[in-house]
Order: sequence, then structure tokens, then C-alpha cells
Amino acid sequence: KDTTFNNSSYIYGGMSQVSGDVTGNAVTISGNTTFLSNSSKVLIFGGQSINPDAAITNNTVTINGTIEFSGETSIFGGQSFKGEVKGNTVTFNSDTVDGITTFTNKNSFIFGGASDKGQAINNTVEINGNTTFNSDSQIYGGWGYAGAEGNSVIISGGNITGLVSGGYSPIGEANYNKVSISGGNINGLVSGGYGNEAANNNSVIISDGTVLGSVRSGYGTQDASSN
Repeated sequence: KDTTFNNSSYIYGGMSQVSGDVTGNAVTISGNTTFLSNSSKVLIFGGQSINPDAAITNNTVTINGTIEFSGETSIFGGQSFKGEVKGNTVTFNSDTVDGITTFTNKNSFIFGGASDKGQAINNTVEINGNTTFNSDSQIYGGWGYAGAEGNSVIISGGNITGLVSGGYSPIGEANYNKVSISGGNINGLVSGGYGNEAANNNSVIISDGTVLGSVRSGYGTQDASSN
């Protein structure tokens, strides 16, 4: 069935407005779906909480089929304002049988898990098949303001223009994060982990595919080792 969203779209697998953690929720988008929001936004959350201290764990977003995102799009497996974000996943499964997923706007942001003030731990973005990110997209396994550990981006196909980062922390440490590439085409920076304080034991593993741009296993402004 064909589905079209004409305005700003906000999609939640699970969301808490007051208290309590958000765990084990899922969003799946499949079939022929178009988000026509050229001047608006698309926000998709596997799990999210307005409670600033809520932990967001084991939530998922799965994209299958022929999907077009024409506006500014942000997709989160899990997102918290201050709490820990752990074990959340965003997966793209489009292939030659099921269709192609396309992001046509330059402002496309994908997070396995993101915490505005807390830590992101063991979150994942997985990109398979025919998924195309056009013009300066940003893809993070985990984004944690206070720290990012054990996050990963796994790419086996598709076309990506922009930044790919296993784990990113603007003020904390980024340790044991990973980007694994076994197919597809990437034009941009690939970073295993970036941490303002330190980046240790991060990795980028490329077994196939094409990468046009810089590759950094780990980058820390104060310390970087065993990357």
C-alpha cells in the first residue's frame, strides 16, 4: 500500500512524558512510503522521553521497502535528554527486491542512540542494500554528550555522502566504538570514534566497498590510543 505524509511528521514507537524509562519499543516503516516535507521536518523515534533523566534502552527503528524522505529528517533508535541511551538500533533493509530508501535532503541525521547530556552505550546503525543518503548526511552509531562507548555503524551496501561515526562525544570520551564496512559507497569522513577528552580502542574495519574521504579509527583532542 502507498502511504504519503505531506506535512511535518513525528513518529514514536514509545514515548514517556513524565517519569519512567522507555524500553523495548519499535517502529517499522515498509511498503511504498513518501515523506513530502520539503520545508518541514520528519522525526522518528524508536523510544524517547521528555523526562530528562529517563534511560532509553533496546528500542528499534526498521526501514524496509521503497521509502523517500524529501525533507529534513532525523531518525533515532533511542533518544534522551540527560539519561543513558543503551542498546538501541536503527536498521535499513531496502534491497533490489523490496525497493530503495532515499534521503534527498542534505539535512539527514541518523542515530542508533543519542543523549543530549548523558552517555550513549552499545547503540547501532545498520545499513543494508539500496539506501541512498544525499549531500552531507550524518550517521552516528551513538552520540553522547557526556560519553560514547561500544557503539557501531555496520554498512554492507548503499550510497552515503557525509559523515559516518561509530561513536561521538563533544565533551566526554569515545571508547570501543566501531564502523564496519563490507560494501557500498561512502563519500565523506569515516570515524570509529571521536571524543573531546579521549578516544581509545576505536576501529574502522573495511573489507569491501568504496570509501572516498578520510578514515580515522579514533580521534581525541586530548588523548587517543589503541585505535
